[in-house]
Amino acid sequence: MLHDRRIDASRLNDVDVIFLDPANTHEAHDVAIANRLQLLAPGVPRAFSGEVDPVRRQKMRQNNEESRFHVRGNGSREVKNQARMHQRNGDAPYPSVFDATARWPETATAIAARTVRGRVEIIAPRGINDLVNLIVRPTPASAHKMDIYRARIQAKDWAARWPRLTLLTSEWPCDPLHSSFFRNDT
Repeated sequence: MLHDRRIDASRLNDVDVIFLDPANTHEAHDVAIANRLQLLAPGVPRAFSGEVDPVRRQKMRQNNEESRFHVRGNGSREVKNQARMHQRNGDAPYPSVFDATARWPETATAIAARTVRGRVEIIAPRGINDLVNLIVRPTPASAHKMDIYRARIQAKDWAARWPRLTLLTSEWPCDPLHSSFFRNDT
């Protein structure tokens, strides 16, 4: 309850499903996975119901974003093969999900989780301090893309949704990479 309100899963508006498959980097593969996830999890909150907004679908096609799995309302589900994302970001190929996550725009969002044999594994290449301390700052990978970073912060409207956030919108010295990788029983 970091913002003095109960967690309401129906208010969540963004789920990213990531994987690394260098053998199949076609966006159609991402779409197939998104469709399969929808079949496997039909009871997810309405925000992730899978109803694609026709206007957004047309924009997706125009922007070559076929694998983006947007739904009506503010919700979205994205399924992205990180073996392809380096091209969009102008980076060298990512050798792992860990490396790809380290290059996400904000330190507080550069975190991933999965379950393996009943345990939760957390990948946090930039650590979790900014996340738990409600600080949003660019990762070193975004430091040279500050216009894009600032536009993203504004578009997500985090300041209105999460009033206790500290949004850092100027360049910051890139400290050494700090990371977290831990497991917790579920």
